[in-house]
Amino acid sequence: MSHFYEEIMNKELNVDFEINKIEYIWYKENKTFNYGFHSYVDDLDKNFRNLNIACNYLSIREMISDSIKLIKSKNDKFIYYCEILLSIFYQTIKKYNYLSNLNFEQSSNDILKIINYDLDKMNLGQKSIEIDKMGKIVIIIPKDELLDQILKDNKDINVNDYLIEYKSSHNDGNVKRKEELLRLLSNHIEGITKDKNLKVVYKRLYENTDFLYNNLDLRHNVEVKDRRFYEKTLNNREKWLDMTYRQSLLVIATRTEQKDSALISKLKNEVEEGKW
Repeated sequence: MSHFYEEIMNKELNVDFEINKIEYIWYKENKTFNYGFHSYVDDLDKNFRNLNIACNYLSIREMISDSIKLIKSKNDKFIYYCEILLSIFYQTIKKYNYLSNLNFEQSSNDILKIINYDLDKMNLGQKSIEIDKMGKIVIIIPKDELLDQILKDNKDINVNDYLIEYKSSHNDGNVKRKEELLRLLSNHIEGITKDKNLKVVYKRLYENTDFLYNNLDLRHNVEVKDRRFYEKTLNNREKWLDMTYRQSLLVIATRTEQKDSALISKLKNEVEEGKW
């Protein structure tokens, strides 16, 4: 898995120009964002430092007011900025029902259009995850059709949040958090790989995935069996964690494939029996 910004830095996007467009709308219409909007920003600020997206800022207001100076030529800062703005707009609209305020609605829509255009230009998408005491926040990640299908089919919200957060740009190089997220996923993955019926079909995939979890020390209360393998991967641990994540996506996808196969078989049988 290549690091997040290795890909987007090559995209043709004038970050300075885009952020200036957003800033113009933000400050021009800021007078229309009344107490409720700023109240939400203040609430979010109370927990801001607990977020991975906090960067080096002390508050959301500091990030917004200092954005142009810090964002110039740095796509990563631009992504942080967009994530915060998206979280603010979606939460504010939901919490305070500002759609009745036409000025707020127009300004919000204008900014959202710019952000969505920019993300599409960089082949990025936005997902939301649940954070304790803060509700849903937006995380921007590279577009991934397999992940999108898994999120659509999988009903376990916690698992979906772990899968989304793992791909966040904030975790590039953050081996500790990636380990934590894979450990949180481990029970869900094990529940699939232990399915005897599925294991017959996906034997190699399941065995390889279990091997990685067991020997990269990614399962709670499970001692590493192959110490030589574990030690061999320490020098390039993030690479092996990312491989485990990819394997996990494939494992979860096998449940969807199983359901699809069942529907195909059912239709084939109906056709053969003349019930079609």
